Amino acid sequence: MLAGRPDAAIPLMERAIVGFGKFTGKDSPDVIAATLGLAQAQFGAGHHAEAEHLFDAAATTIHRKYPDDARLAKRLVSYRVSTERILAGNQPHCGG
Repeated sequence: MLAGRPDAAIPLMERAIVGFGKFTGKDSPDVIAATLGLAQAQFGAGHHAEAEHLFDAAATTIHRKYPDDARLAKRLVSYRVSTERILAGNQPHCGG
């Protein structure tokens, strides 16, 4: 998440989602992963409601389209761990 700069990461993640969506489809694992990255950046920037909306949308897509994908399930868990760290006052480093 750009080393503790979530506001700078937000537009980059938004562009990544659009780009992946054009080439891999709007519900692809790449878009889901980027959406979770955007959710993490939004959460880190203090936009908790938007982050939860993005997380819920990604989780719904994972459960609907990729219920057996361990990598995506792990990303959901990682997101929750990251948000708990942010709430505890620790800013995660890139990707975690």
